[in-house]
Amino acid sequence: MRAKVTITLNRFPQIKILLPRDVGENLGQMAEDLGKLVQANAPVLTGNLADSVEVTKESDKRYTVSAGNDKTPAPPVEFGHKQHPGQYVPELGKRLVKDWVDPVPFFVPAIGEIVRRVKDYFT
Repeated sequence: MRAKVTITLNRFPQIKILLPRDVGENLGQMAEDLGKLVQANAPVLTGNLADSVEVTKESDKRYTVSAGNDKTPAPPVEFGHKQHPGQYVPELGKRLVKDWVDPVPFFVPAIGEIVRRVKDYFT
């Protein structure tokens, strides 16, 4: 079986994945497991990113797993980002030092783990 997985990055500040429709009744469990992995993998500076993870059932054969919000955008964490040294960040209580923040992948590795486990959902 060949399934298409859609990852949406253009809806800043979220990363969203739409799980394929043709995986049958196990889709809900896959979506819940993916949500738990994303949440567990999310870096914990404030906890906002992990708290933003949502699994949404759109229909019997359509689930969305998303992470990120206006307070804590997910793409800059997942893929890294530029910043302005010297700028004060009240949430962190300090000034920025580096001009680049390295990525801390948490969503894509969770997808990889679900892909590795996919046979478990059908046995």
